[in-house]
Parts: sequence; structure tokens; C-alpha cells
Amino acid sequence: MKNLNDFLIWLVGYEYDSLSRYWAAVDYTIWDTKASKPEFIKQMDANNPDTLFNLLVDAGFKFFGKAKIDYTNHIKREDYENAENNV
Repeated sequence: MKNLNDFLIWLVGYEYDSLSRYWAAVDYTIWDTKASKPEFIKQMDANNPDTLFNLLVDAGFKFFGKAKIDYTNHIKREDYENAENNV
């Protein structure tokens, strides 16, 4: 089970400056769509990449489309490794 801190740590190590790029994209998308940042943050679920990336991808931030795939693979890999360790 992942939490948002795990996601942010992954994001920091993903690519150079990806954490600040992520929040800049969130800020822009929130402003552009007139959405609520607190609502966006409330719906974020580190175990569901859709909640972390879809808004940004839909707004045209293609970088985060690749990041979503990589994060999904990261979660699956960790789940597999955890399952192996519990056998």
C-alpha cells in the first residue's frame, strides 16, 4: 500500500526537477480549468495513477503520460516483489 509521500519520493527520483514540474503543471491545470486545488489533492491516491496524472495528461502535459506509465510499472514491480517476499 502506497501513500502520497511514497509517490512524491518516486517523483523526486524520476527525472531532473520532476517534482517542481509536477506541481507547476498542477497549478497551471487547476488555474486553466478553474478547478479546486484542495479537491485535486483530496482525490490523489498513490495506488491509483489515474488520480495523479490524468488531469495533467488531459491538459496536454505529455511528459506526465510517460511518467504515469513508469509509475504504474513501479507500483506493479513493488507489489510483485512484496508478494514474493511474503511467500
